[in-house]
Amino acid sequence: MTCTWFKLKGDEVESDVQNYKILLNKSKKVFKGKDETIEFVNIIDEILQEIGNFEKFVPLAVNLRVEGMYSRHWKILSEKMNKRISPYIEGTDDLSDPEPDESFTLEKCIQLGCIDYLEDIEDLSTKATKEFGIRKELDKMYSDWNDVMFDFNILKNSTVLIIKNFEETINLNDEHIGITTNLFYSPYKGVFNDEIQSWKDVLEVVSESLENWMKLQITYMYLQPIFTSDDINKSLPTYSKIFKDCNKRWINNTTRAKSENNVLNFCKSVELKNEL
Repeated sequence: MTCTWFKLKGDEVESDVQNYKILLNKSKKVFKGKDETIEFVNIIDEILQEIGNFEKFVPLAVNLRVEGMYSRHWKILSEKMNKRISPYIEGTDDLSDPEPDESFTLEKCIQLGCIDYLEDIEDLSTKATKEFGIRKELDKMYSDWNDVMFDFNILKNSTVLIIKNFEETINLNDEHIGITTNLFYSPYKGVFNDEIQSWKDVLEVVSESLENWMKLQITYMYLQPIFTSDDINKSLPTYSKIFKDCNKRWINNTTRAKSENNVLNFCKSVELKNEL
């Protein structure tokens, strides 16, 4: 109970308590009923009694040491208990990396009366765990896009760039829109509400840009060989002029995309979406 807070592992404490009880009860069966081992049985009973006294505090260790239990959660608990309780040094709680209080232990939690607020702590633990899950989901999606780069081919008989990996990228984007939509409707999204909304908006812009670009590329690949013909240019001067403008934009966008390379960074532009 006296190890520093961030070295305490709640799940291991719970597991150890159960394992000790099983081992001691097995040992008790071996020694029980023998006069020469009565002292061993009494010692085992005393240890089991001590474990029983401690066991009621195990849920504190389990629930307060879940991943995602941040300073904001300790502030909520402090408000519930009407006293400051935190494993961080006072005055550093609002920092992005608060300083651990080395004097804070499970024993201190017990002394401060946390056990009387166990139901609130369990609710807070659930909240912290769910929020941590949301944080991990968002970070994973951000990380996934770091490696999504444009892949280009050269259009046959030309020097024009065309994109290869539309379907794979669109599938990833659709998957992330689904995940983000689920997060958007989570009852635990509160602290991430603006971030989730912003990310949802980005994915929707990327989705529209990629879908339109893919459709445009199909049309472009059909028309490009036609309007590079001198005969067609002479026969259809008005349409040729329109295509030349489109071709100029196509080359500009694919050149810029190749320079940026990262699909998300390039396709999240509302200006690009509107142009496509």
